[in-house]
Amino acid sequence: MTSSRSPPPTPSSVLPPISKKFRVARVCFAIVQNSLVGSVISGWASLDRGMLAAAEVNGGAELTPVQTTQIFTVAASLAMGASLILGVVLDVFGPRKCAMVSCLIVASGALIVALSQGYLSIMMGLSMVAFGGPGAICSIIHISNLFPRHENLMMSLLTGTTAISVSVFAIFDTIWRSCQGITFRSIFGHYGAVVLLLAAGSYFMYPDSPFERIDDASKTTPRSDKNGTCDSSSDSNLLHHIEMDAGVSTGSNDGGGSKGQSSQQPTACDETQKSSEPFLSTVPQLDDDDAKSRPVVLNLKSQPAYVQLSTWTYARALLVFVASCFTTSFATVSLSTELNDKSAFDAATNHELTIDFTFVISLGSVASVFAGASIDRYGVIAVSFVAIGLGQLYVLLMLLAGPHRVMMEAAFVANSLFQQFMYPVFLTSLSQQFGFTNFGVLVGVGFTLGGVAQLLQATLVRYAHTTHGWNTVHIAFFVVFTVLLACPVIELREDRLKLRRRHRLAPNANSQSLFDDESIAELERTRYGSM
Repeated sequence: MTSSRSPPPTPSSVLPPISKKFRVARVCFAIVQNSLVGSVISGWASLDRGMLAAAEVNGGAELTPVQTTQIFTVAASLAMGASLILGVVLDVFGPRKCAMVSCLIVASGALIVALSQGYLSIMMGLSMVAFGGPGAICSIIHISNLFPRHENLMMSLLTGTTAISVSVFAIFDTIWRSCQGITFRSIFGHYGAVVLLLAAGSYFMYPDSPFERIDDASKTTPRSDKNGTCDSSSDSNLLHHIEMDAGVSTGSNDGGGSKGQSSQQPTACDETQKSSEPFLSTVPQLDDDDAKSRPVVLNLKSQPAYVQLSTWTYARALLVFVASCFTTSFATVSLSTELNDKSAFDAATNHELTIDFTFVISLGSVASVFAGASIDRYGVIAVSFVAIGLGQLYVLLMLLAGPHRVMMEAAFVANSLFQQFMYPVFLTSLSQQFGFTNFGVLVGVGFTLGGVAQLLQATLVRYAHTTHGWNTVHIAFFVVFTVLLACPVIELREDRLKLRRRHRLAPNANSQSLFDDESIAELERTRYGSM
């Protein structure tokens, strides 16, 4: 008797075969777009004491150091908060409209700077440039789903191009210094025109809905073949079904049905489903000491956004990300002031160091490939330890650098690597734990809280400047990162407990079961790599 169940969707039914040329074209356009608009405000050190501080007769804006610091504080905070608003735009309207809106905001801001008549209009324009960037970043993450075998690698490559955008302001400064008669207004005007072209290109290059993950498309219950045995792919399908629907009633065993169905013989596949019923229970209870009789939520991807936002898993990821964002952004806004206050180098060397800082951050995009490959090989939690360790190394080198330029440059490299590991770890953690259904909101909340925290930067810079307490600030950062190491430790422990619970919830585990030791080990490798 053939099953009345409709066959589960296959990856090809959700994501039809896509040519290599199609995929490469989307990736290349996304790289160009993100490299030009993703996070240009992070290259602020190149403008801080450059064209914005120069006299108007020399093509500058003639702003004071206090004004430039205030502009960056406002713009950087808005950039972080923009992720929530533009993340909602991404979830509701899709990547095409989100990318177009983001580019139009950046282009409008650049044109406002080009037409500016003073401090407030420059602040408004640069704030818009900063505000639109995160939307472009969120709009390209889904493109990594076109490469299922190297998803984390591609995600890191795409997000890593954000570092290239840091060099945009450094390029502006180089053009302004090299070309006689050119002003900051003309530079921003041409930049706005280029970004308008990117907005038009987004209409043709991005879809209305994000490209779907192939493994998510195949998550379904197993089916019996015509001989009454499980499909050859049923193990993987059931595993995906469990990952998707754990804790949600399937409605397949309601005890009802038509009269003619009571005589239907159970198939081997049905037996497999019955053996997994405890696993699919709405609120499973465990007797072992690890569980402590608490409800077990085995998968968060099927939960609504408010549930995902209220989990400790998200809170830990958020805490590490906000602290990391504050540290890297503080380095950008405070570098020029710190170098001048310490007087370890002359003015020309200080300017060279700020330019070096910007380009080192940009070259860090190369490390994004290594970060993604490391996540694929070793797992996101293992790489989390590396990312936090790089943050510690950066503040330690800044603390000890003194008059040693080589050590200062090494600190820039550590900061660049820290950023390239930080973002992929955060984004990959969210996608693995929560999926892409509410991805824009989850990322947006994280960036928004990071932006709120950055409002304290101007106060912290003022404190370090007036008290010459730069070393105290670096020591505080080092202590914070040391404490944050507890977050991946807790994540590692809790996730391993969940894996053991999965194993114990399969009472008939054997060599043919999805829940045998080999399968649990495979789940562990997927989450933790080879740790």
